[in-house]
Amino acid sequence: MSSGQGRGASHGTDRGTGQLWNSGFILLSVVNFCNAFSFFMIVTLLSGHLGSLGIAPEAAGIIIGLFSITSLVIRPATGFLTDRLSRKWLVAAAALITGIATLGYLFTDSVLLIVLIRILHGTGFCINGTAVVSYACSFIPKDRLGEGVGFFGLSQVLSGAIGPAIGAMAMERFGIQGTFLLASLMAFTGFAVVLFLPAKDPKKEQDEKSGTGRAQGASAKGLLLRNLVMPEVLSLSAAGSCFSFMNGVISAYLVEYCLSNGIEKSSLYFTAYSVILFLVRPFSGRLMDRYGLDRVMYPGTIIAALSMAVLSGARSLPVLLAAAALRAIGQGAVHPSLQAACVKKAGAAKTGVANSTFYLGGDVGQGFGPIVGGFVVGSFGHRAIFLTGAALLLAGLVLYRLTEGKSRDNTAGE
Repeated sequence: MSSGQGRGASHGTDRGTGQLWNSGFILLSVVNFCNAFSFFMIVTLLSGHLGSLGIAPEAAGIIIGLFSITSLVIRPATGFLTDRLSRKWLVAAAALITGIATLGYLFTDSVLLIVLIRILHGTGFCINGTAVVSYACSFIPKDRLGEGVGFFGLSQVLSGAIGPAIGAMAMERFGIQGTFLLASLMAFTGFAVVLFLPAKDPKKEQDEKSGTGRAQGASAKGLLLRNLVMPEVLSLSAAGSCFSFMNGVISAYLVEYCLSNGIEKSSLYFTAYSVILFLVRPFSGRLMDRYGLDRVMYPGTIIAALSMAVLSGARSLPVLLAAAALRAIGQGAVHPSLQAACVKKAGAAKTGVANSTFYLGGDVGQGFGPIVGGFVVGSFGHRAIFLTGAALLLAGLVLYRLTEGKSRDNTAGE
């Protein structure tokens, strides 16, 4: 017990000194990487595994899609729980659920059980997404929140960039069982790392001592919907949803578009995007902290919209890579800054519901992007869906201007 208290004290001290790279922040970045890496290792292999079990492609598609549907359904509840329970143990539970679910795919060929496992997997991933960011924010100095959120997201960017490749290599060397075992081991490693973190958020504890947390909790008492969704950040979530729509469209239709236009090595688009995104995110957070959200939001969104316009006209690999670079610059600047702005609006006691509301927009955009894209592509072709994405980004910018753009907090850093 004494050693745990000592660790908690050291984490609190780190945060108090204003250091971004304190022990709590670093450990949570490791946890986030492990959980995301576990997911990305098997994301491209799951459909093949389901096919090997004799499950029809149509049914496999539905099973895989349950992951996103689960996130969309339970996302609001995760914010509610994150603001009321220990974030440490929520993150630990999420890692444990993720590890168990990943193992579960290997031990049954029952469609019903696989459906339940997929729902369980989506639940663990969704809880982690909300709770781990909210917990990490408690270790980030207030005046470096944008930078901190940007850096924290790099753990997921890195896992998304290398996870599928590592999963494919593991598949070749160890087979599907060995790959899923390694993926579950990564999630269990994340669970083990969580145990070294303090049981209570430093900022949340500080708010409770000062009475801030109690005051905010009391103001929301009896308003169940407000406890699940934070109206004050809905416009920011909607703006973020436009970027997620773009992601969903590109994930679903880019390869097909490249094949139809004779562009080879389309996978380099995602490589270029990931590398540049990795470089851009931290610096955009610093700009947001220093100058306010407006200075990042306007140019970043316009650059992202331009990337979609360039993509719609791409007929060669160099143009395709230019579109990837523009998208990474635009999205890398805006997306983490929007999330940091949501957290700033909420305060430490309601970070969970702020993050879940922000991610809810992402779930909607990512989920409906391919659906809308199917109708648009079927009627007007691929070029039209990329231009639709550009128009939607600009529409999100107009919404931001009408609802948030004149706010003093958005035009000047704190």
